[in-house]
Amino acid sequence: SKHFVHIFCTDDYSYNYYFKKNYKNAIRTKFAECEEKYSTFSSLNFRNITRNKLPAIREILLGGTHVIYMDSDIYVNKSFYVDILNIWYGNNEDESTHSLLLQEDIPKSPYSTGVICITPEKENIELLDKAIKTNNKEIKAGNLDWGDDMSVIKTLLNNQHIIKNTRCAPLPGEYFPNGYRLKNNMYDKENFKIAHASYALEIDDKIKLLKSCDCWIENAEKIISK
Repeated sequence: SKHFVHIFCTDDYSYNYYFKKNYKNAIRTKFAECEEKYSTFSSLNFRNITRNKLPAIREILLGGTHVIYMDSDIYVNKSFYVDILNIWYGNNEDESTHSLLLQEDIPKSPYSTGVICITPEKENIELLDKAIKTNNKEIKAGNLDWGDDMSVIKTLLNNQHIIKNTRCAPLPGEYFPNGYRLKNNMYDKENFKIAHASYALEIDDKIKLLKSCDCWIENAEKIISK
């Protein structure tokens, strides 16, 4: 439902586009100002776009809302909302609870912030506060190879109590594949939940990757407008 989907927009064009299509929860983020144009990977404007992600999630969490976040280069194949609820509240097989779930990101690192499933607990707010501070510091220092992924991972590694108290865990890669898994057929083609076009830098490369996995909707514009 459009009423449960929040779309973070880093420019006025995007915000007006979705708002006019009745996405009333389109949110114009202004934590870092961005230009209204396509930005190449690791450019300053691209990094400013990504600097809006963690503060936007934090703002929703502070309102007491649980958040399932996905990057804009992700295709949703099957609903996984109930699966995440079961993990959050211990309704899974081992009755364990995890208040922080991140997409797996083999072979580069243990986690990716392409998908974040997070609850409004104090340790998660602490994680975002510290990660935002680290991210802003690195970008302002001119380190354009730095991103929100690295900021979150560094914060987790330096604050083991957050990992312990949130029971932070990666989402199973075979069902939540990143671009590396998609390219190397390392995912469950019958039951995967999402496909993340990471490990593809340019827009055309991302589209090509998703199309190669039958994860592309030609009439998406009509669906968005419903």
